[in-house]
Amino acid sequence: MMNCNRTTKYIILLFLFLTIDGISQSDIFEWEDVTCSYKSTLKKHLKLEEVNNAYKFIYSFDFNLKTKTVFKVSDINNLDLNDLNKQYTVKRQTILNLKLPKGESWEQLRNLKLKEVDESYLVAKIEYDIFLNNNFKGLDDFWASNE
Repeated sequence: MMNCNRTTKYIILLFLFLTIDGISQSDIFEWEDVTCSYKSTLKKHLKLEEVNNAYKFIYSFDFNLKTKTVFKVSDINNLDLNDLNKQYTVKRQTILNLKLPKGESWEQLRNLKLKEVDESYLVAKIEYDIFLNNNFKGLDDFWASNE
């Protein structure tokens, strides 16, 4: 059996979701990956915008925080806590406002992505605080809360 990563499994589920019960279909959804091109006819109750958003939500990194990493001392100058805070607020609000197909599984996926962004933000904030302020208390608090 073929070994699929999580993203591939979601793409397959999206494809199946779009093609099951092909009666009363309307819009065409097309996408590509590194090996193939795909085309699916949508059921009338699905909106093309929602399906495009679902594909983008699963397949892209647009909803992840883009944090800076410190490899050498001069990299500390690139850390900007205000930028991190703004990016977090925008990404979180974008995920909350994203129009996805109706269904519990899509809301669960949205909640998982929100949790991922929240946790990435928390870790990045701790890292920024350590490097910018030599404050290791946030790291101690983090470890204490995860015991």
